Amino acid sequence: MSDDSVEDFARQTGVTAEQVRELIKATGRDRAALVAAAAQLRALSNGGPLTQD
Repeated sequence: MSDDSVEDFARQTGVTAEQVRELIKATGRDRAALVAAAAQLRALSNGGPLTQD
């Protein structure tokens, strides 16, 4: 993923570009997995639960 793509994805998902790079290392490049991981990261950052009931 190029730096521009990482930055775009970060803006779209509400996480930082550095967090996106770490998520790619942890989950791979599957977009659905990255979106889900970014949502979990945002929830943790906001003090919320990892899953929604």
